[in-house]
Formats: sequence, structure tokens, C-alpha cells
Amino acid sequence: MKKFFLFTVFIFIVVTGFSQDIITYVRGVKIEVIVTRITETQIMFRLFSDQRGTEYFAYKKNVESIKYRDGRVETYNPSSRQISEYVPNANQQISNSSTNQRGFNDDIYFSTQKTDNNTNEKDNQQVTTSNTYQTMNNWNQTSDIILFRNGTRRMVNVLEITPEVIKYRDFDNPTGAIYSIRKSDVTRIIFQNGREETFSYGFNSLENNYDQNEQQFYFGLGFGLDYGGFGGKIEYLPVKYFGLFGGLGYNLLSAGWNVGASVKILPDYRVSPNLVFFYGYNGMSKVVNYSYYDMTSYGISFGINLDIRVGSKGNNKWSLGVYVPIRSKEFMDNYEAMKNDKRLEMLNNLYPIAGGIGYNFRF
Repeated sequence: MKKFFLFTVFIFIVVTGFSQDIITYVRGVKIEVIVTRITETQIMFRLFSDQRGTEYFAYKKNVESIKYRDGRVETYNPSSRQISEYVPNANQQISNSSTNQRGFNDDIYFSTQKTDNNTNEKDNQQVTTSNTYQTMNNWNQTSDIILFRNGTRRMVNVLEITPEVIKYRDFDNPTGAIYSIRKSDVTRIIFQNGREETFSYGFNSLENNYDQNEQQFYFGLGFGLDYGGFGGKIEYLPVKYFGLFGGLGYNLLSAGWNVGASVKILPDYRVSPNLVFFYGYNGMSKVVNYSYYDMTSYGISFGINLDIRVGSKGNNKWSLGVYVPIRSKEFMDNYEAMKNDKRLEMLNNLYPIAGGIGYNFRF
């Protein structure tokens, strides 16, 4: 009898220790938790999988019922099956006397770190959008959720994401009209499987990040090595990370030309550094009254340039480059002869670097 009693107590302890409360949201989502306390408007709990971890809270208006580990059921919204559209203001404060909790709002919870009473941190810690939103990876989500830059959100079924727009149907009307919104109006999408995609458009970001395989053509006007002197340049990008170009211009002595390639390091950003390699015009000498010193150098040049995209979509761009020309031996011998000719006054020196600048139109 004594052994049976001890065995019963042991089973009770084990069952109690491995039992959980179940919160059912108004839209049918269930999570396993340990309820810690209930206030007039909120339900505080810890995740069953992390019973000593962070304390969270859910608004009662978003909860249908709680089934406690002892079998007791507490019902709040028995007939409701609509998710609340409440989203915290970006500057809203969430505070507690010593601990800031995380709040579940069906699919999003809001996070701040615990405040140490021995530090000088304020009890009321400001919560901002950028550091407070996280998503649950283990809940049974049945829709995609779009979070807009104006603070609203929408439950949808995402159909397609293009370089410029997001196409979707409303979750409540899965066979209805297809809507399109600009990616620049969206901060984030939370997909049904828990995956997230974030869209950031700061100073150095573009609204239309090009698809990796999208071809691009540019025509530019400028001056410098890559423009053949004063001239034009055509650039072709078979993929967004790699470009081919050719330039043709006038270098104050004769026609200058070049052909080359560039590697785009940050093609989706407003300012992108590029590695550039080309062959063609890379130096010129012109001497008044001594035309036998006039010469154009052709050879390999390499360096870096910056593509600075302009406009909201970044279709056109400024291009600024600094290059190292490897000039021909004949040209360098001619230059040395010019320097040693006492009849000549050198007005300009030959520098080991050269540049280029131009404005390029996408077509």
C-alpha cells in the first residue's frame, strides 16, 4: 500500500511537471504555455518550452480561452474568430515595475530586455519598431502577413514578389481580386511557414532591386579614359553583378576607344563600388610645333569606379572612376624624350593614375 501511495505521488509530480496550459487565440492558433498571472486586460505567461525564460503577455481581447493543466477551462471570447488589428505605435512604451514583458498579438510579440534594479536604466524603456518585433516560429500560422511602413498590417496570401511590387489576395477572400503594392511601402512580410522577408529602403537602397538575371543597357556621356577622352560609352549588363562596356571619344589628338568589363559589388544599392578592367586609350601627348612627339597610348588599365544612382528607382547614374593605366613602352620612351628635349617646356606632367566621370542613362 505504501509503495502504491509513493508511486501515485511520483506520477502526480511527473504529470504536473510536464503539463502545460494551452492558450487558444480567437483565430484558432494554440500555444503551449505556463500561465503566471492574469490582469484585467492581459494574460502573462512563459512558453512551456522555456519555463524559466522571458515572461510574455497576450491581450484578453485576442484570446478565446485558456485550458489549464488541471483540466479547467476559462473562456473569454467564445464566438469570436477575428484577429485584432491592433499594432503598437512605434513610440509606445511598455513598462512594468521591474520587468518589461513581451506581448503576443496572435502572430507578433513585442520584446524589450529585462531591467536590472541595480543599474541606472529607466523602468519605462521606450520600444521602437526596429528592435521590438519578432515572430513566433512555432505557431500554426495560416496566412501571410504584410507590415506596412505606415504601421498597419494586412493578412494576405502572397502570390508573387517582383523587383518592384508585391502581388497578393486578401486572406478573407482567397479567390478574389489580385492586388499589387510597391515594395517601398512595405517593411516586412511574415510568411505562413514562419520565414520573414524584410525590405529596407534607406539612403543607399533602391526601390527596384533588380532581379539577378535581368539585363540592363546604359548609354553615357562624359570624359576620361573609359569614355575615350571626351565621348560616350555603352554598357551592357547580362546579369546585375557583371557588365561589359565600350567607349569612343576624342582625346584632343585623335579618336580614342576602349573596351572592358566591370564587376558590380553592390548592384542593389544607390552607391555601388565596382572593379573595372579595360583595354584601349590610356594616355596622350601633344606638343605644339613639334608634332613628331604627338602620340596616343593604347594598353591595359584597371581600377575602381562608383555608380551613383539617381531618382527613386535609380534608373540613371553618375559614374566616377580612378584608374591605373599601363602605358605602352613606345609611349613612355617618347615621354622621356620630351622631358630631355631642352627646347620644350613641359606644361603638364604624366601622372600614374587617370580618371573618368560621366552621366549614364538606362534604356
